Amino acid sequence: FLTGLFLCYDTLMEKILFFDGICVMCNGLVSFVLRHDKNHRFKFATLQGKAAREKIPQLSTGSLKTVVLLDEHGVHTESDAIINLLIDLGGLFRFAIILRIFPKFIRDFVYRFIAKNRYRWFGTTEHCALLTQEQRAQIID
Repeated sequence: FLTGLFLCYDTLMEKILFFDGICVMCNGLVSFVLRHDKNHRFKFATLQGKAAREKIPQLSTGSLKTVVLLDEHGVHTESDAIINLLIDLGGLFRFAIILRIFPKFIRDFVYRFIAKNRYRWFGTTEHCALLTQEQRAQIID
């Protein structure tokens, strides 16, 4: 009974994805999550915003080159953030757990390579995506 209660609580827990607000690829990730987060458990905030400074002060948000996932288990960065995000989306995305067979240093190396080149490959933006009223409710700042 208690195990079921904890599992139920875990699935209701709100999660916050912090992302680089000017990165086109990062904004694409947010759009992807908005489309697939059927239970609306994720909230979103930019790394440049007030919420990031308040909720993840242990990280120097101004110099971060990673998305950050804050959930009931703590703060996740780099490949762990992406893998946990996909698992939390549920459905077939849960198969992302398979990526954990690769050592973290290899996963993070690939993540950092992509993060280092993301502006060059995908560009930057100063414009917000057009969001529905429901989607805007999931944006913290």
